[in-house]
Amino acid sequence: MDMSNKATAEQFLAQVDRLIDWPRLDPLIQAMADRAHADVPPATVRMLLLARWYAMSEAALLEACQDRISFRRFLGLPADNGADDARIAEAFRRLAAQAPVEAQNLLHAVEAQLLARGFAIRPGMSVEAGVMQIAADSFPALADEPSENSGAGAEDTRLLETSFFQPGELADLLKHGESAFVRGGARVATNPPYRTGSAELTPLPERELPPLQIVVEWPWGLAMDLTDRLKIGRDHRFCLFANELQPYLHVSRKHAELTPCPEGVWVRDLRSRNGTFVNDEELPKGQAYLVESDARVRFGPHCVLQLRLKRSS
Repeated sequence: MDMSNKATAEQFLAQVDRLIDWPRLDPLIQAMADRAHADVPPATVRMLLLARWYAMSEAALLEACQDRISFRRFLGLPADNGADDARIAEAFRRLAAQAPVEAQNLLHAVEAQLLARGFAIRPGMSVEAGVMQIAADSFPALADEPSENSGAGAEDTRLLETSFFQPGELADLLKHGESAFVRGGARVATNPPYRTGSAELTPLPERELPPLQIVVEWPWGLAMDLTDRLKIGRDHRFCLFANELQPYLHVSRKHAELTPCPEGVWVRDLRSRNGTFVNDEELPKGQAYLVESDARVRFGPHCVLQLRLKRSS
């Protein structure tokens, strides 16, 4: 990694470290410890976040945590002493194997915190990960119906679906007073709600970009402007083009989605069976990738559409 990428990594991890309200995660960390019947070192919690943000396999993550100074600083490990590395690596493997649901609870809670403050993570793939500011008016409307967990004496927990997280994840921890984060049987109260702004960090400046025209060219010859979220899949209730996608048997019923934004197009895989690819590079399951220029997007082995991005002068 060159020096500019090192500096970018340092800046990103320092910024996100200041955005996360770590004490609020203590109940979720305790739930992980209870499930694994072992203590959870703070470094292993941060390793879970690094694995998600950088889409790394376990082997690649452990190697990076030994070699990358920015990672070691984020983990709270000394740069010149690896005496605890083996213990922390073993704790990380144990959590991944014995407490996967509780680990996911914690990951989603962190994402909800960031969303509540108006930020999201741009995953690192071919470029360094980063913190991205989200305009409040870019959030889809909250569902009007109470959740299945609502009832007499229960708090009204609503679902906020965004282009950056899996549908149905509970991310509305700030807008309706007392709320709860419920997933996989875990229920952790969040009272008072998170603030809508951060006193510790000035939000990233918005980029002033000229208007962007996005055209989707389908494999059956249709070209259309992309102005709103486009769902891809063979489920007629999910995708407007399900009929045309029926011949592509490797496309899942709910495969992926494309969401335009001022910077380009977010392409998000919805944990499809056969994968979503941008210019033949597979996206991590359930994660999004920002496309900022013309690109080929492939769903499974055969269904390919072309994205054309053009800015007006």
